[in-house]
Amino acid sequence: MGSTVLKHRYGVVAYGRRDHYQIPLALHEASALTRVFTDFYAPHWLIALAAHLDGSLADRLRRRHHPNLSAGYFSSDWPISQLISRYLGWRGRTLAERYAALDKFLSRRAARFVARYPDIGLVCYSYYWRTLAQAKAEGRWSGPAVVFQVHPTPSHIKRVLAADRKITGLSYSPEPEEINPTQADHEYLFSLRYADGVVAASSFTASGLTEDGVPPSKVRVVPYGSDTWQETSHPVDSERRWERQRPLKLLWVGQLAYRKGAHHLFTALRHFSAEQVQLSLVTQSAMPRELAALMPSNVTVCSDVTDQERQLMYRTHHLFVLPSLIEGFGLVYLEALAEGLPILATTNSGAPDIVEPGVEGFVVSPGSSEAIADVIDACLRDSTLLPRMSAAARATAACWTWARFRAGILSSLAYFEQQR
Repeated sequence: MGSTVLKHRYGVVAYGRRDHYQIPLALHEASALTRVFTDFYAPHWLIALAAHLDGSLADRLRRRHHPNLSAGYFSSDWPISQLISRYLGWRGRTLAERYAALDKFLSRRAARFVARYPDIGLVCYSYYWRTLAQAKAEGRWSGPAVVFQVHPTPSHIKRVLAADRKITGLSYSPEPEEINPTQADHEYLFSLRYADGVVAASSFTASGLTEDGVPPSKVRVVPYGSDTWQETSHPVDSERRWERQRPLKLLWVGQLAYRKGAHHLFTALRHFSAEQVQLSLVTQSAMPRELAALMPSNVTVCSDVTDQERQLMYRTHHLFVLPSLIEGFGLVYLEALAEGLPILATTNSGAPDIVEPGVEGFVVSPGSSEAIADVIDACLRDSTLLPRMSAAARATAACWTWARFRAGILSSLAYFEQQR
């Protein structure tokens, strides 16, 4: 980590605990972090106080804290952002409109900061970029400007989902990007010309950026990581799962948004009986009516699953399935691989960046229930297929660490500095 030297100091713009604070941590480790603009960050003293009063509160506060990051880095706006959100709710604004207002409020705070310190660089998550792009365009900020593209661009999302909806005729769970006006999509793409570089967490997201006109030289791919893998964390359950593969136990973890492709998975499952295949669907989402109508009897919906219960499910199922139509990366893929659980993903995700098809899992074309059914059928016909993949899955997960992600972020920032 210490081998990358940056010419500038950087701020980070992101609400919540985005990516477990890994980008601020990378900059801190490189002695290049100056400020993090966010909604709330829990200082150590507050966590210690909460631990004496309410253990569950302390646990919640720890989720908004990193032991290696001082609260002194963080510029929080929690009281004001709460007031803005409540006021807009009282005025009848939608949740999407409230989020948009808060995003603009955060980006304006960051814009005022770089106007005072114009040589400072910023790593700005995509939601907050447009206002900061205006500061660049007006010459009020000269430091390096790097956008972290969380999901594919709105226009890319629209293209993919519109094509699939045209085939399926389904309208459930529209993405915010599908609702936003086309003009806003064009304005966002135009604003990216003022960025010195864009970091994407997957080659899929990067390909959409270049399709939308962003020069390839301005795009770097830095896949996410995970620290869930531990050499001693695999109990007997992980190996016993392979002793009996009928029924074949599939696991889904995620929202029931249209972009996740549950409708194609349900169609594929109709080819198999409950004696052959069963799916555990772990989600906190309400089941959309259109999707419920497609759900076969060999699917069990599991809500209110704890982190410990979910980890046990990774260890006791045979194949993780998330055939997304749009997935910026998919951290759940790494969670599954870390427990020796092979994955079934699509090319429209981060899976092609971290797995080799047929080695740690399967990568199929998005929107193809036939391809999903073919994979399931192959696993049923060859009981040695998934056990062979299990060790490779663990080994791959061990390679894709958060430390590797942080090194990739620093390398990308150094590259963009050189291109300026």
